[in-house]
Amino acid sequence: MKPFLAVLLSAALSVAAATTKSFPRHWGSPPRIQTQDIVSLPGGYGKGSSTLANWIRRNLERDKNLKGKLPKQKPFPAHWGPPPRIQTRDWRPLPGGYGNGSSTLARWIQMNLNRDAAAKAKANPKPLYQNDFSKEQIGELRHPFLVLDGNFKVVETEEGKLLELPGAPLDTFGVLFGPTAATNIAVQARVRSTNNKRRYPSFGVGLNGVGGYRLQVSAAKRKLELYRQEEVVKTVPYRWKSNAWLWVKLRVTQREKIWRVEGKVWPQHGAEPKEWLISYADQEEPYAGMASIWGQPFAGRAIQYDDLMVWPAK
Repeated sequence: MKPFLAVLLSAALSVAAATTKSFPRHWGSPPRIQTQDIVSLPGGYGKGSSTLANWIRRNLERDKNLKGKLPKQKPFPAHWGPPPRIQTRDWRPLPGGYGNGSSTLARWIQMNLNRDAAAKAKANPKPLYQNDFSKEQIGELRHPFLVLDGNFKVVETEEGKLLELPGAPLDTFGVLFGPTAATNIAVQARVRSTNNKRRYPSFGVGLNGVGGYRLQVSAAKRKLELYRQEEVVKTVPYRWKSNAWLWVKLRVTQREKIWRVEGKVWPQHGAEPKEWLISYADQEEPYAGMASIWGQPFAGRAIQYDDLMVWPAK
């Protein structure tokens, strides 16, 4: 057998034999040229050449002497499972900040990174519409906003630009925005207002246009209400906190011939609830329409809105 083929055969045999478990990444690449004998490898690494056994032994001894001083390695996420047991012997930088390792390990890491990115994109789809008012001109709302009623204005505050509905007159006002959709759609906004003694505001977000669904915080009633057109179809208890930003979120999804309407609210700096706080099953198909924000300044105080977002939901 030619020497070159013998070396290749030796490397192939040692790779196949010595892959009971993966070597620590900080050990680097195993020896490329090895003897052709087969021995039991130290450290529970199976079988391989005596060359490989000596290399493993030296690394184990070095790790023992450097206990507590070993280089910290970024751990792989648990849901990736174990790394590949059979790897090439080359040595290269690994993607994702995982240090150095074989090209086999690099491909495995990149595959998992791509899978995680795809799952994240599916769980958090790209918004269809976003507006934090930073690029809007100060003053009355302009196209493409559709003001149904009310003197909504973009104002400059210490926190930056935002949308404001003044505290007078006392009525129900709304603004339509974003794409037109019928189902599998969600809307979210940040809202803030204050009470005035025993007078409280009401506010919320909506989907499916003027005659669609509306999730409303009714502070005076201490309730979270779900409207279909002008009819309250579901209520749950909710205690509102004055002068604090609140996230308000509404979603409409379809399953066969049932349209599920769900809503939740939570403080600006709090964690979003995993479960929906209010839910309603509708058997009548909703009309297509734009998303919306609503306000009833019954306290005579301004209601402020920011960070509008519309995105596909499933």
